[in-house]
Amino acid sequence: MNTSSLSFAVRTGMLLMVALLVTMSTSAAARRYAKISRAWVEHDVILDGQRGMKVHLYLTVSGMKRRSVSLTGEVTLDSDVAGDDPVVIYRCDGALMPSHDIDTYLDYTLFVNYDTGNWPEGDHHYYLNVLVTNTANGEALNTPGSTILDFSLKRGDDGSYISYDTTVEEIKQRIGYQPSTPTTPATPAPVATPKPAPQAAPAPVATPKPVQKTTPSTPSAQEMTDQQRLYISWMKDRIIKQLDAGDGNYIVICTSSYAHGPNKVTDIFWVPRDFRPYSSAYKQLMATDKYIKCFVDGIDVLKLINHTLADGREFSTVYICDRDQLANGEAWEYKNKNHPEQATHYYMEEHRISSKAAAWLQLLIEGKLTTMSFQGRDGLKMETTTRVALKAPRRIPYGNSPDTY
Repeated sequence: MNTSSLSFAVRTGMLLMVALLVTMSTSAAARRYAKISRAWVEHDVILDGQRGMKVHLYLTVSGMKRRSVSLTGEVTLDSDVAGDDPVVIYRCDGALMPSHDIDTYLDYTLFVNYDTGNWPEGDHHYYLNVLVTNTANGEALNTPGSTILDFSLKRGDDGSYISYDTTVEEIKQRIGYQPSTPTTPATPAPVATPKPAPQAAPAPVATPKPVQKTTPSTPSAQEMTDQQRLYISWMKDRIIKQLDAGDGNYIVICTSSYAHGPNKVTDIFWVPRDFRPYSSAYKQLMATDKYIKCFVDGIDVLKLINHTLADGREFSTVYICDRDQLANGEAWEYKNKNHPEQATHYYMEEHRISSKAAAWLQLLIEGKLTTMSFQGRDGLKMETTTRVALKAPRRIPYGNSPDTY
């Protein structure tokens, strides 16, 4: 056997092995990252006797198996963000150690304590920047500034605090919302006259630069219509939480007079930009007849659907239902002598919603909110699908379940 040929083969094999190891090492390093797909705030929570707010994160960590990962939430004043070196007035920290090469945490939480931190007096708008790092060397696993949430916090002269989503509170202020009864400490308390913030709230996960905008793939917020204001003012005593569903639509989580407490959810309603396609709800909204106004509550939200596509993209939709329509789309009327003889229908539609609204609904369904829960029932349904296309609108005759949609 030719030893020189053997030596050459051995040397070639060793070089290939070294190259493979270098490639594997580089590939492994490239896989170290953290991604926050969703982020949202739960206001006015009491945790271990401390009052504050929870920051919920849908977090994926890669390449950190059995290594310590640190999370830090840094809070800065909105008015100070534009500066070269904004002052961090509050920090909250967390830590985790993934068990696998890729771990996903559906609801990792950080707690912002109202009673600690250098919070200025008055009503102010803030940004919270979430940083994820390798604890051992401080390596950034997510892009700094890639996850920025905003919120408002009001500090009273008596040292009391209340935080809220700016957009929702501005809407309540514009329609003159006033709660009929005091809310309990565990309920997200509306602010009667909040100071209007200079900007609208951003999408749950904002761009690296703290600019108030949404990405093209996210349903966008719009000014409320007169119909929406009318409906919200009509339902104001029942609303526990109002969610911006995007594209000018809203979702309201409601209680009722027969609920066991002010934080017990009995209904969830869709508040569309235009009520007219939903003939029954529109007739109810515009009616002067008190019987009609109390006959139907609105357009029901029946199910949350989380879509996970093959390429990793995610979005959420809801099924909504306008009840008491005729086959031709007209609203059923008890005074119309021809209507009692006709079959009534559920009018079903599927609508895409913002990730923030989807996150709130999912937490409510899973019973993870300390501020509200369903009244003695499972309430809203939820499913996961790989379906891309939304279902077409459909009328389902009474006698069949809306679940057949």
